[in-house]
Amino acid sequence: MEKPRYININNITPVAMSILQDSSRNTNNIITIGYGNVHSIFNKNLTIRQHIEDHKLDLFAVTETWIRPRQEDKARIEGCPLNTDGYKISTHNRENSKRGGGLALVYKESLDVTLKSNDIKITFEYAVWQIKKANKITNILVVYHPPPSDRYQHTNTQFTDEFLELVSNLMSTYTNMIILGDFNLHVNDAQNEDVIQFLSAMDALGFEQRVNFCTHKDGNTLDLVFTSYLHRMELKDIRSGQFLSDHCTILLNLSAVTEKWQMERVTYRNFKKVDIDKFYQDAEIDKLLQESSEYETNNINFDDFLSKCNTKFKEAMDKNAPEKTKRRQVRINRNWYNEELHSQKQTVRHREKIWRKYHQDHQWTAYKKERNKYRLMLRSTRESCLHTEILKNKGNAKALYNIISNLSGNRVENPLPPSNDNSKLAQTFSNFFMEKITKIRNELEKYPQYNPPA
Repeated sequence: MEKPRYININNITPVAMSILQDSSRNTNNIITIGYGNVHSIFNKNLTIRQHIEDHKLDLFAVTETWIRPRQEDKARIEGCPLNTDGYKISTHNRENSKRGGGLALVYKESLDVTLKSNDIKITFEYAVWQIKKANKITNILVVYHPPPSDRYQHTNTQFTDEFLELVSNLMSTYTNMIILGDFNLHVNDAQNEDVIQFLSAMDALGFEQRVNFCTHKDGNTLDLVFTSYLHRMELKDIRSGQFLSDHCTILLNLSAVTEKWQMERVTYRNFKKVDIDKFYQDAEIDKLLQESSEYETNNINFDDFLSKCNTKFKEAMDKNAPEKTKRRQVRINRNWYNEELHSQKQTVRHREKIWRKYHQDHQWTAYKKERNKYRLMLRSTRESCLHTEILKNKGNAKALYNIISNLSGNRVENPLPPSNDNSKLAQTFSNFFMEKITKIRNELEKYPQYNPPA
């Protein structure tokens, strides 16, 4: 008798799902990001630069740069290794001369990076950088929250209230937003009331905390990364890096979720390049006109004459404007996109073409005016349509869920295999499971009957 076989899950080796080891990935959709609280960027700039190169990072966010508002520091940062040889640095510094704080973003020179917003609040400081890569826009909110102390006289509750107000305001302006920084909250302590309150409030705003390892040498998780449920960004990988200070760095890979467009083949002719005189000659227009004038006198059959005209015209078109085939995206039908918007869009394009042709200041002003008007129309029309849809489906949970799914990009595709006959598909599933049950029963017959002890 064979010994029964068991599975020991402790023998299963976890596979690291690192996107850096995936050779088939589309690098245009991936942003590799690093973050660290470095406790002075000046005495570690070479180490940070080497860390960036070792992990092939596109961006490296820094808290506690300790850059002071003096000319000496400005000159040192402009000439440091983080601002040369393919990389640039953008900073947000404290206005006072006290040591501490300060934010920065080191990024590849090939990226389009803009500092969009920054400020020093009562309980924290922040900066928002916008990154454009392969026509994808990502917004990074970097935060430093000093711990409550005699120097920083505030409570964690005050920080939570002030920070949530900021995030709520930023969400209406920036999409595809990722939040990271030193929050100085011990999220590894699941019983901490301040932590519970903060994480619950962030979850209510649609943000999930992704760091699941210690980030401080004392074993606490102080540095956090938040990604949004609603925005079209997917966290591929997150892991701890080197301890550049008493905090370790955080390394992560973000992927922009691109919508899969349905493609179709279309056939067209380019009539713009047709030589009219040559077309008339190839179609023998003069000869056809003469035959048409003799139609009644020569008793010409009308159907035969019409067929002859169609043949001549098609031969001339095939010669002067041959049919071409191309693939194009099938655009989604937006029920809020109306004729008024379409007309305004044409006006914007017309103004833009005029400005590109003559490059006059008043033409640029006219173009900007129409462009801004179009943006406002787009937003107000879409909001009005969504408002109407939500009111129309008030009380219909399924319809409201579908509306939210479409807005967040989480469209649920049909998991069933394609079939033209639902009855046959159901029968196929039934046969599969019936055969499965029969197979299991036949296998069980090979084993002796189990008799429980008396």
